[in-house]
Amino acid sequence: MNDIGEQPYIPRIVDLELDELLPGLPAISLEGPRAVGKTATALRRARTVHRLDDEQQLEIAFGNPSRLVEGEPPVLIDEWQRYPASWDLVRRHVDDRAKQSSFLLTGSAAPSERSSSCG
Repeated sequence: MNDIGEQPYIPRIVDLELDELLPGLPAISLEGPRAVGKTATALRRARTVHRLDDEQQLEIAFGNPSRLVEGEPPVLIDEWQRYPASWDLVRRHVDDRAKQSSFLLTGSAAPSERSSSCG
């Protein structure tokens, strides 16, 4: 732990891949199970962060969606699946912009249906 109680960052295999790919790709999605370090990995590269697991930031996204694609790149949209329209906003922004965009989208994989148990 460091001085403020945070866990130290544990380097991941994807770090090298991101560092290689991010300068050349307009958007990268990092998805997977919860608590594997997607956000921590993306935060190390992002200059603008929109955390959609924060209710206030999510409400801002619903009220003014275009804010999600604004800011100094790379722009991180964390937990993008909480506002699915964010995916299309990024796609449109990347398609419409002459200058190079840079986005990181992180999302946690979750089952689409609850499992049922026999018993």
